Amino acid sequence: KRFDRSDYEAASWLRMTAGWSNGYPQPEATFREIVWDQTIQCPKCRVPKRQIAPYQIKGEPRWGKHSVMGLHGVFSEMFTRPELFTEVFEPLGFTTRPVLNKKGTQELETVVQLVLEEPTVPVRTEGLETEVCPACGVVKYNHPQGDYYPKIARETDAEIVRTEQYFGSGGAADQLFYVSNRVYR
Repeated sequence: KRFDRSDYEAASWLRMTAGWSNGYPQPEATFREIVWDQTIQCPKCRVPKRQIAPYQIKGEPRWGKHSVMGLHGVFSEMFTRPELFTEVFEPLGFTTRPVLNKKGTQELETVVQLVLEEPTVPVRTEGLETEVCPACGVVKYNHPQGDYYPKIARETDAEIVRTEQYFGSGGAADQLFYVSNRVYR
């Protein structure tokens, strides 16, 4: 079944993804070592992730009609226009991190990173294929095929959440975003 507007309007929670991806984090070969705390992260599956520095990108995004973006290979983070942050996310209590230019020497003006560290919620994973990291033993779930994503298993008062579980395969491991119907509207 394809979802239509009435399905979205009736859903309590919806899976949030970036509207588009604007290139790769910089420097491509070493951004993980710069942005994420390597002392707690498994070198094989890259779980857990704790950010310690701003992301760097080539330059100011060419937003066009978009207002939320991601970066290739970084599915656990969202980036937005500052004015959208001020209008939608700031009133909900969220904060931002700056995004820097390619050299890491200057904050960009037209993009910020949406900070969403808590809360995390469990999702129903019955029937999803899993992978176990041979280095650390973390269980990762393969992304579901099609339009159906796991339902939230425990209600929360939060408006935007990340999953407790990680999704991906091989060296990829990301948490999914969900937004309340209120935020969707």
